Amino acid sequence: MTETGNCKLVRYTTEIRAGLVLLALPMLVIGVWALVSPSGFNADFPGGGRQWLPVLGPYNEHMVRDFSAFNLGVGLLLVFAAATIDRRLVQGALIAVAIYSAPHLGYHLTTLDLYDTTDDFLNVVALSLNLLVPLAMLALARSSVQSGSSAPRRPASAPVAGGARVSNKEGALVRFTHWYTRREYGREIAVTPVMAQSRPNFFGYGMFEWWHERSKSVDTKLKMLAATKAATKIGCEFCIDIASHLSREAGVTDEQLKDFHSYRTSPAFSPIEKLVMEYAEEMSKANVDIPDELFARLHEHFDDEQIVELTAAIAIENFRARFNDALQIPPAGFSEGMYCPLPEKQEGQAVEAGSGSA
Repeated sequence: MTETGNCKLVRYTTEIRAGLVLLALPMLVIGVWALVSPSGFNADFPGGGRQWLPVLGPYNEHMVRDFSAFNLGVGLLLVFAAATIDRRLVQGALIAVAIYSAPHLGYHLTTLDLYDTTDDFLNVVALSLNLLVPLAMLALARSSVQSGSSAPRRPASAPVAGGARVSNKEGALVRFTHWYTRREYGREIAVTPVMAQSRPNFFGYGMFEWWHERSKSVDTKLKMLAATKAATKIGCEFCIDIASHLSREAGVTDEQLKDFHSYRTSPAFSPIEKLVMEYAEEMSKANVDIPDELFARLHEHFDDEQIVELTAAIAIENFRARFNDALQIPPAGFSEGMYCPLPEKQEGQAVEAGSGSA
């Protein structure tokens, strides 16, 4: 049945209305406060004896009044969306809040030195909620049954031979992500339209990857060695393909890739490179139990922030590898014509075959 006219959300309306009102209230309060007393708002926001705005620069009445008008406008839009519960209006209002919140949060995450620890925590939590709540509500609104659209879900199409186990998702979001991966990596990757089948996971994972790429306390080469080791341990061919390519870009040599499985005794690796690969190997076992002795050696070379970043890099690669392997995501050909380390199982089989033929 073709959808016509304005469609109202008919499920989760209480939750959606409550979320819209909760998003609207602080925007309306900020809008009225800044409009009635722009200088007072600049001096005293957010209240309770805390002053977050003076450190950002000189007072500018024009900017404060513009900010107040924006908050009033979007706050009223959220209230109207809550009252009408029209699907397009709800989605448009939530997208507007998310678009405003993402760069706002990004700016404050890069200027954490402006405030003390408590103010930083309160600021980042508030701004994060202002981004995550609209994104979560968009997913909720999308899953709500709409009047005038009663067609059942289409069954999943059969996967193409040699491709992933689930069908690809199409649409503007996938096309945008393909554009981004072509810009960043030189080609499209097969996991994008597969992950897009679950939009909440697609958005959540995309943000996770985007922020992780911007963590820079650990040398990129070390993280790539650790990620590639995790990929070979689990056996994900897609991950080994792209990780080998990115490792080369980070400075990993072909000699290191050829000695990848004998890294413990290979002179091609430095002691610290061997250490992070050993850590990745331990983290990628079925049951993770990192020895205290290994952690003590990590602490000799890395501080706590670096250990967390390194651990995240390995854990994310475990997620990628297990997700891609389960859905049989094919390699993208990043390292075509170049050397890649084999998955550890295949490496062991190759060694056994060589021994048997000797």
